[in-house]
Amino acid sequence: MKMKRIFLVAALTSLLASTVGIGTASADPAASCTISIANVRLADALANIQPKTTSSLVFSWTGSETGCANPIDVRAELRQVGDPSSVEGLKNSGLDLNGPTVFDGLNAGHAYILEVTATDGTISASALSAPATTLRGVADSVAFTTGSKAGIRRGFVQIAGVAKDSGYAIAARPVELWIAPMSGGISKKAASSSTDFAGAFNFWIRLTSNSRVIVKVDGASTPARLITVAYYVTARSTAAVAKTKKSAVITASVSPARRVLANLYRANGKKWTLVTKAYTTAKGVVKFSVRPTKTTTYRIVVPSDSRNSTAATSLAVRVR
Repeated sequence: MKMKRIFLVAALTSLLASTVGIGTASADPAASCTISIANVRLADALANIQPKTTSSLVFSWTGSETGCANPIDVRAELRQVGDPSSVEGLKNSGLDLNGPTVFDGLNAGHAYILEVTATDGTISASALSAPATTLRGVADSVAFTTGSKAGIRRGFVQIAGVAKDSGYAIAARPVELWIAPMSGGISKKAASSSTDFAGAFNFWIRLTSNSRVIVKVDGASTPARLITVAYYVTARSTAAVAKTKKSAVITASVSPARRVLANLYRANGKKWTLVTKAYTTAKGVVKFSVRPTKTTTYRIVVPSDSRNSTAATSLAVRVR
């Protein structure tokens, strides 16, 4: 009888414990929602989704969630580094937990940073890309669009062109103009600037000698452009009107001033006849003595050499 009472008490205790939880662990609560975002970076390997040109960027990231009952909303916001006007940035929404996304119409050569945020409405997670994520913005081709014409005499020469990256204009990149003598010598940087929003550059320079011109943008350079600069020649006679059979002196000045050969020609109908030759002084001055018997037109010609191209001038010596 005593044994029956013990068994009955034990059975009742077991039944009560299973009903109200006395003496046993309670059931585990439902798992909480967790979200993670990491490895936000440029997705070079995903260039097939959108070509990575100077006007677009492709980003990827990795994300995960566990125990979330609500839908996960993923957004990406791109900001231009150092530009206060881009605080709101460019936003793409409705993304996947494991990217990628594409941003188009960006400024070549500028730095960007991407923030990816995921939320279920109650909790959220976010991550940033490297703070100096940049477009390539490095020219792979530089070409002249306009330039000097052969034989520019005096004044300035325009050197203009455009820089591109993968066929797209590249903006806001430093540009250098390098010049070397055509006859040989070391190139020297003559000017610097930057490309505009269309990738264009423009220089105005004054050259006094034949030169080789190269424009450099980042690591790319134009082919050398040869620019010829003509001598500049002026001439005058000692008398506006010479006397018959009397000598008149024609003085010619050549610029750039240096010792060069000058040829004196006389008009002979529709032809020019060589009268004499002489070298200018180191200051570029030469004098010719002539004795015309009638009003005659003379021409002074300075031939081309390694430093400048040919130039000429004419004047008439009247005779009374």
